[in-house]
Amino acid sequence: MIHEYNVAADCVKRGTDFFSRPHVFDREEGKAFSHEKKAADDPGMAEAVYHKTRFFLETTHVEEYAARGEYTAMMGFPLVVMCGFFVYMALLSVLDIGSSGFNFYDLLMIVFSLIVVVGSVWISNYLLLGNDWFSYRHGAVRFNCKAQQVYVFYSPSLGGVRTYQWKDMLAYIDRSGVQDGSSVSGFYVLKFYACDSERKSYYGSFKIGSSFSRYEDCVAWWEYLRRYMEEGPDSVPEPEWYLSDRLSLKESFLRWFPLREMRRDRARGLDVKSAQTRMVLMSPLLVFFSLGHFFSILTSKKVKWPENVRDACDGR
Repeated sequence: MIHEYNVAADCVKRGTDFFSRPHVFDREEGKAFSHEKKAADDPGMAEAVYHKTRFFLETTHVEEYAARGEYTAMMGFPLVVMCGFFVYMALLSVLDIGSSGFNFYDLLMIVFSLIVVVGSVWISNYLLLGNDWFSYRHGAVRFNCKAQQVYVFYSPSLGGVRTYQWKDMLAYIDRSGVQDGSSVSGFYVLKFYACDSERKSYYGSFKIGSSFSRYEDCVAWWEYLRRYMEEGPDSVPEPEWYLSDRLSLKESFLRWFPLREMRRDRARGLDVKSAQTRMVLMSPLLVFFSLGHFFSILTSKKVKWPENVRDACDGR
């Protein structure tokens, strides 16, 4: 999964037993959102939700929501085409040797093609592309309002599911993007830290849901999660739409073409003309990313929670 790229590097340093070797927590606790205090009048912007029931709400990581399919489109498809070309050239060289006899040029082409194909396979497995396909369909995170726990799904090689207590979670809003002088361009993201009781160490951190261009929308997303966990599922409205991890070309295109988001913003009275213009201008690239998303889903398997998590989320 996309969000596991940095987690894998972290596991190399401290292993998969994340509770025994926590990180030093160096953020100011007073700037974290309060679990008891209302942060916004209206909870909203729950646009990255897969399931919402009486017991749990399932969302995903920001990286999974925003980048799924991007690396397949930009790296995977070109590598497949390139590998296909060099396999074809190698076969031609083998046929040429069979019909005309051995020659150095054909041998050199076969060796070079083998190096290119093997190198491409290495790149696809050990760079970000390896997290985009042949993995899991989304990096699932579940908030269990009954058990007051948060479950974060990771691949078995990284230790599997991590279970945190809701009371130990500290939430902040960070600005992701490029630093340019005194200003920062980019998006707002909601980031959680699972801390110890003294707030001196943390066992894990993750960015939840989607990214937002407006700070107020990110606060509304936190308020949605806060009320769900603190006040129950009836305290928040149903999401305007649910995400799906099933194999669906339509869902893949809706992930990269923000039609639902623009329709929602238009209903809120916001001007979406500039967003529509950008979408039209970028449509060839977005089509490519959408196909990358579909291929990523096609090659990946659904998240399967362990039995104890499923029982807790069923209210047992």
